[in-house]
Amino acid sequence: MGVYEACNTTGRAAEFFGEKTMTTTIKALSASNDNLNKSSSKNLFKSLSRWMKISGISRSLYQLDDRTLNDIGICRGDIRAYAIRIVDNDNKTAA
Repeated sequence: MGVYEACNTTGRAAEFFGEKTMTTTIKALSASNDNLNKSSSKNLFKSLSRWMKISGISRSLYQLDDRTLNDIGICRGDIRAYAIRIVDNDNKTAA
């Protein structure tokens, strides 16, 4: 049951549980819903940021010719995995 549905049924429930208990419960549900939305948006931002970093590194490496990639020890097929490894290692050291 969502917060809005709980608000619609508070009249009947308030008679049974008491007005103060229902008000406290609705406030707690609303606060937990707000925290969930904030954490979801943080995770979305982190995922988007990670994807953008990986794409940027991959794009830069894909622009290099095969000889240059070979000189730095990367084959073209490993570019994406290499970019992921760079971003994930960067996140570990930053934390």
